[in-house]
Amino acid sequence: MKVHHVGYLVKRLARSEEAFRKVGFSVEQDVMYDNIRDVNISFMRNGDYCVELIEPASKTSPLYPLLK
Repeated sequence: MKVHHVGYLVKRLARSEEAFRKVGFSVEQDVMYDNIRDVNISFMRNGDYCVELIEPASKTSPLYPLLK
């Protein structure tokens, strides 16, 4: 089985993108907003390795409590 990507829940999407850029990743597509989970999503790639950065857009996001 091949893993497509790994997801990371982050506090600040822009800061996390910058950290991944420093280790060779590049943004694969523009930031998307998921209104079901109230999150902003960014996909980044470095060769065959893909990561999904997930940032809660507000404190009402169901994922926000997981940042603690």
